[in-house]
Amino acid sequence: MSKITKQTVFEVGEIRLVYLPELQSMMMVHPESGSEPEYKTAFVKLLSLYEQYPWKVSVSNETQMKSIPTSVRIWMATKYPRLPGAKELLKTQVEVVNIKARNAFGAGLARIFHQMLQRITGLKVNYFQTEEEAFEYLKKGYYQPMLASTSL
Repeated sequence: MSKITKQTVFEVGEIRLVYLPELQSMMMVHPESGSEPEYKTAFVKLLSLYEQYPWKVSVSNETQMKSIPTSVRIWMATKYPRLPGAKELLKTQVEVVNIKARNAFGAGLARIFHQMLQRITGLKVNYFQTEEEAFEYLKKGYYQPMLASTSL
């Protein structure tokens, strides 16, 4: 299989949304500690990106993450699902893949966030230690080389 295209489609602060067309995935790359406004902006932006960059799998790359604001976790659980387009987006997702935080505190906060996400979406979160492991897993189920040419 060829190299995976990583197309950054949105950035706010140090949070990046990266489209992975061959893997039919959108990846959020988390910074060490993003702010509440940055996280909310990134999650809301996902709603408008789906039409241009359709994806089936949401990937969360948390390798650098040390914290995620409690207010963001509460907002995701209580407000985000009611935003226009959120239910529709969540229905299109078939899987969630997580690349674990290397920091124990960040990993603990992420587990709490993922438990909430599982309750909202009904989707299981699959955990990996590295981006390479996660991509190899995704290649087995979602790899489509013809999508690469449409992302250029």
